[in-house]
Amino acid sequence: PSNFGRRVDMNPLESQPIPHRWNDVLRTIIPTVVLAVGLLFPLGWVILNGWTLSGLYEESVGYRYFYSLRMMYDVNAFVFVPQGHLIGIVNQVIQGLLTALGFPPNVVFPRIDLFSYVAVAVPHLAAVAMFAWVARPFFEDIFGETLCCSILAFALLHI
Repeated sequence: PSNFGRRVDMNPLESQPIPHRWNDVLRTIIPTVVLAVGLLFPLGWVILNGWTLSGLYEESVGYRYFYSLRMMYDVNAFVFVPQGHLIGIVNQVIQGLLTALGFPPNVVFPRIDLFSYVAVAVPHLAAVAMFAWVARPFFEDIFGETLCCSILAFALLHI
């Protein structure tokens, strides 16, 4: 449709009210926070109790820790990484951050524990960010309330 020949409102901000978006924002934030708490609560519980993941899951934590440490600091390192390169790069960034924060690479504890906590938290936080981005349109429609209540009920049943 064309506006040719019609009077055009040159000041649309004064003639139309600005919609209040808090309801839509809360519809997205509440399920995202529920997901984040559900994903990060077990890790937080482990950290608060002072438990270590390097003893319980020593093969997977040790593999990722020592291989990423070798890739980061060994100049001539050739390491076969079957899981993919993106997580290897993330693990190297974690190793660099730990070194920058004052945890030397030649000291295993508490560095390996901090590495394992951060290496577990990073994909969870990425999943929460992706959920918030992808699910936003679903929570803005009429089914958003039903979906939000379903996610909350599911989360409460599994805690």
